[in-house]
Amino acid sequence: MRELGKNEKRIALYILILCNLILLPFYSTRAASKEEGIQAAFEASGACFAELNVNGHAAVDHQFIDVQEATQWCWELAEKLELENGQLESNVEEDFTQVWITGKVKEGTTATLQIQSQQYEKLGETHIIIDFYDDQRMVQLNDLTKRLRDLLKSYGKTNITTCLVGTFEGNLSIEERQAVLKKVMQSLEAEEVEGYKEGNVMSIVGYSSKVKEWIRYGGNRVNINLAMRYKDYEDKSYLWIGTPLITMGY
Repeated sequence: MRELGKNEKRIALYILILCNLILLPFYSTRAASKEEGIQAAFEASGACFAELNVNGHAAVDHQFIDVQEATQWCWELAEKLELENGQLESNVEEDFTQVWITGKVKEGTTATLQIQSQQYEKLGETHIIIDFYDDQRMVQLNDLTKRLRDLLKSYGKTNITTCLVGTFEGNLSIEERQAVLKKVMQSLEAEEVEGYKEGNVMSIVGYSSKVKEWIRYGGNRVNINLAMRYKDYEDKSYLWIGTPLITMGY
């Protein structure tokens, strides 16, 4: 089996995390959408925009598809998404199919569509992942998530995760990082559920009643995940704001 490339490993990481997330029920309130919530929280943080990621995942239970059908599904989704300059790649083994297309949507945001299907003995399952990534400009997250839901809802239960990444110049002190995280939490009126600090990384998992959807995590309501880390090779302190959890490496 050939070694996975960087893009494939990134996709595989999303699948691993999202497969776990899809087992967790999402609950909804009458609060603002989670996209509106974290976009407002990001603005409150004072960070400079670095990148955004919106990822949608739909699971098709009890169905295994071959590379021809997976390719057809991929191109159909690409057409509905109006994907430009799409390049198709595949990784096919016995009882395993992986097909993906990467291109640009009309706003210039990078989109990757992936179909992954596998079969264990007589049990099959297929996962559809659509990933939006932009490191040039902030776009309206609500628009991206609506497109994802509209595209994926006919395939099965759909979960969407969103993450905004920002930067601060230099190596912020622990006190300065704590102040940034506190400002974000206060803007969301969020309560900390779990905190983590090890070495150069600080992370908070929390719940905000101002954010519409939430999941159960360790028996608690959760819909906000914050993290900060200093990257010495860039001399920048990074901030991640994700909902319901951060699904990208930091």
